[in-house]
Amino acid sequence: MFGKLVESELLGETKKEMVIFNQLHETETYMKYREAFNFAKKHQRGDPFNPKRFFPKSIRDALKNEEALSIEDESQLGFYTALNSPLDRYHGVDAFIEYRNGEKTVVVTIDVTMNSGKDRYKADVILAIPSGGLDPNDENYSDYINQYVKQIQEKILTKSSN
Repeated sequence: MFGKLVESELLGETKKEMVIFNQLHETETYMKYREAFNFAKKHQRGDPFNPKRFFPKSIRDALKNEEALSIEDESQLGFYTALNSPLDRYHGVDAFIEYRNGEKTVVVTIDVTMNSGKDRYKADVILAIPSGGLDPNDENYSDYINQYVKQIQEKILTKSSN
């Protein structure tokens, strides 16, 4: 339970007024990946191109400044939360980055975990959060962000070249 609280604090959650998902959750009805992905995008709380929460904002702002990604427009890079959505529940994706470069769109899925012993993941990138959580006022915060950004950028570039 503690891990879910940390995820929620870092990433925020999709909108609470998800009556459809709550009904699905009660009946244990599975939602296919593409449908779950679109559901998470549709039910964002806030602006994925200008996140208010410190963690998504830090990740997005750092990615935006990476020369290799050539971000020229805010709409090229979105940070989406998937917490408490079908994408999280059924597919193990806590968040995702959507990167657009010309005609090509690349999605990098993210799993946030505090469990260093976890050995099975469904997401493209695993962000291991320290046991005490992350605080933007901690002296090591920027080191963690840089480490995460490097992982995400590598995956974006790999997927972009395919």
